[in-house]
Amino acid sequence: MPAFLIALPAWNRPAHPASTRLLQAWGADAGGDSTLRIGGITLLPKPEYHLTLANTAVVAELQRTVCGDAIDWLQALWQAGDTRILPTGLLTLLHKRPDRAPHGDGSWTLVEKAIVPGQPAFLRGLERQLGRQLPRPPAHVTTHVAGRLQGIGLPRKRLFSRYAGAAAQADKTPYSMTPIAPLTGA
Repeated sequence: MPAFLIALPAWNRPAHPASTRLLQAWGADAGGDSTLRIGGITLLPKPEYHLTLANTAVVAELQRTVCGDAIDWLQALWQAGDTRILPTGLLTLLHKRPDRAPHGDGSWTLVEKAIVPGQPAFLRGLERQLGRQLPRPPAHVTTHVAGRLQGIGLPRKRLFSRYAGAAAQADKTPYSMTPIAPLTGA
């Protein structure tokens, strides 16, 4: 079963002024092709942007509980609520070490936090249908990747913190690669 994704074809990142200022302060070179170079790491732009609302395992579990197609059921649940997905300009560089990556290579991912007002109600409806609580992944859009073109899966907030911490400890540059705090005046 595929994951339930909301395609975001107009998600134009890192054009947000706060993102641009932050990348410049980081010493990142944002070329015309949108490839980013941060501390010796070349991050390629994702060919498409999306927000994941239910991963493949959850969709497969849901398929066993609904009559009809699980994706159609999820689409109806999503459309019944607030479907806004708002960019924040808040970026985090994440690193998954080679020993934690199933493909054997380390991965780097640049994500932008998103505000998704309808996500809590969507997840509550999904939980009611499944009869259990689900993890609350951080709402984010992966904008750039290195090492693994799909990015790094973030099913739980603690993994987000772990991978952000790994990026901070990687010491690829003199700058600390920590989760990026909001910039004022954005």
